[in-house]
Amino acid sequence: MAREHTYAEIASSFELWQEFVDRQGAMSREEFDAMSHADRVAIQIGVFGPEDLVPTVADLLEQTAISNGLHRWAVEGGSIEVPADVLRPILEDACDPSMPNWPAMVEIDYA
Repeated sequence: MAREHTYAEIASSFELWQEFVDRQGAMSREEFDAMSHADRVAIQIGVFGPEDLVPTVADLLEQTAISNGLHRWAVEGGSIEVPADVLRPILEDACDPSMPNWPAMVEIDYA
């Protein structure tokens, strides 16, 4: 399954559940509501396998934030501090949702 929505998002929405998991309409709204969120996520893992999360630009900006609009980005031999307004467009250009490891391919030449 392409990452349009996370398992948690799908497990929270009956409409998404019907679109991505229960395309035959075998489960009623009442059955969906009676199930726990964790059980709905577990069903998806059982059917589709573990969720292969592809990091988004927003995920990376949140994970690398250090302070005052700066982000620490790993580079060969260490890390550099990059302002968000410099990092965001680089990440947006490099983002490839079909490659879970796309952030490792990002090269930043920032002094």
